[in-house]
Amino acid sequence: MRDHGNMPALDWRISKAPFKAKALIVHEEPVILQMPSDFDASLDGQDFSGVVHRRIGIVCNCDARQVLRWLSRRKREPGMEIVAEACAWSGSLVDVDCEHNRLIVHD
Repeated sequence: MRDHGNMPALDWRISKAPFKAKALIVHEEPVILQMPSDFDASLDGQDFSGVVHRRIGIVCNCDARQVLRWLSRRKREPGMEIVAEACAWSGSLVDVDCEHNRLIVHD
């Protein structure tokens, strides 16, 4: 499991978070999107080519573009689409940590 301690974390409630995330992702930097406590990022059995680690409650190495576009539509979050476009460009992956309401975008 990767160490997330040195990755920048962005609070999704801040209006510029999608643009800051896009800037980091385009420069192929990892970023943690800290979602609000009521944000449900569970994938509901959707297949995004990820690996489920039930013991730690994280779905790892999913196609970031697909996951973020799906969440954008499901949650009506237009900012997610901005981040999804950056992920499509960079070929990023995402780990979905439902327990801590985090989306961890990485290479």
